[in-house]
Amino acid sequence: MLTYDLILTAGGSSTRTKTPINKVFLNYGGVSLVENIYSLFKNDVGCKNIFVTTNSRDIEKMKRICSRLKNVTLTTGGETRFKSIKNALKKCTSEFTIIHDISRCYLSKQILQSFLTQLSTSENLIVAKKTINCLKKVTSNGVSTVDREQFVQTETPQGFKTIKLKKAYLGIEEKEYFDSSQVVELFYKNKEKINFFFHDTKNKKITIPSDVSELKKY
Repeated sequence: MLTYDLILTAGGSSTRTKTPINKVFLNYGGVSLVENIYSLFKNDVGCKNIFVTTNSRDIEKMKRICSRLKNVTLTTGGETRFKSIKNALKKCTSEFTIIHDISRCYLSKQILQSFLTQLSTSENLIVAKKTINCLKKVTSNGVSTVDREQFVQTETPQGFKTIKLKKAYLGIEEKEYFDSSQVVELFYKNKEKINFFFHDTKNKKITIPSDVSELKKY
């Protein structure tokens, strides 16, 4: 059976959503985004530990929420997403570690279970969508059309062997990276294969004001 620890990231400032509170506290289906995502994982016997990262500004509010949730450890994040995950990762002990952004609140149980099934036979697995639109590369030298078949749009969850992910996070330069798979790519110099779980369902991240407006419809 696949066993894993889960890191839920919630340390952002919500600057782009322009909400007065951290977006992870927004209401979705009668509960906060934190509780919504927690509900997806709480009954999975393979999930051994859940770590929620938060910033110092939100720690008291997050403590109140997490005190109602079983098997959850709150970890204080760093100045960047990288440092927040690194702090939580130090406490992970299961064979695999899965990282998921709480603001990706539309993740379904069906997608999650399929992802976990594939993760049991594939390391370095990340949820992704294939690019269907025409892509243009814009630089100071002008605009050029690129082959969309060479690009994918990555999301979370992302799952890795814990021992390898720890080695990457502890061994690479501390700076901001786009996601955890980039940390693995760069540290192992692309010698670790990145695998993809492709889907075509809704798994968008609450990022801009229109996303918040859409969320309020639920």
